[in-house]
Amino acid sequence: MAQGKMKKTGNVPGKKGKNKQSKHQQKKAMAMKKGARHIAPKKSRKIEEGKLQRNLTKAIGCNIEMEITAKANMNEAKPFKVIPKQGGGDTSKKKKK
Repeated sequence: MAQGKMKKTGNVPGKKGKNKQSKHQQKKAMAMKKGARHIAPKKSRKIEEGKLQRNLTKAIGCNIEMEITAKANMNEAKPFKVIPKQGGGDTSKKKKK
């Protein structure tokens, strides 16, 4: 007679392992993704430069939008209405932390 317990060959129905993802999904998650990678800067000077760049970009975009709106108001017979963005595109309202 053989010694020891019998090996389990099949899975018990209704029980799942710890990982709910399939093997294909696990491999896909571990693989490198295509596209550019952005690594956040650690030095305070670089962080400040990034903030300045974002604020300048917002201000320039806001000025361009105001100029286009003014030109459209001059050329249109009916009054031109602009719906403001709810995302906080206005640079005059800044939140301080």
